[in-house]
Amino acid sequence: MQALPKSPLGEALTYLLNQLTPLERFLEDGRLWLDNNLSENALRHQVVGRKNWLFAGSDEGADWNATFVTMIASCRLHGPGAPGLPARPFLPAAGLAQKPGL
Repeated sequence: MQALPKSPLGEALTYLLNQLTPLERFLEDGRLWLDNNLSENALRHQVVGRKNWLFAGSDEGADWNATFVTMIASCRLHGPGAPGLPARPFLPAAGLAQKPGL
């Protein structure tokens, strides 16, 4: 098929040819995902929170926020009951051990 390089069809064909190797790799290995939605969804929290974190109130507030955001991301990564980790190691240090429901 032939088309002018700058025409919509020509640009689509160029894109197809540039993506041929990744497409072949995807078709050969069923373990690969066709999209990167998991990666984009994992970054969504950072993108949404970025503007909000500008208004942490103080340097100490920003430090606490960074600590908890890191802890939450780690918990999401490892899941509940990760082997070798205590169930709630950070609660006493954060002053949350006495709060009901935690």
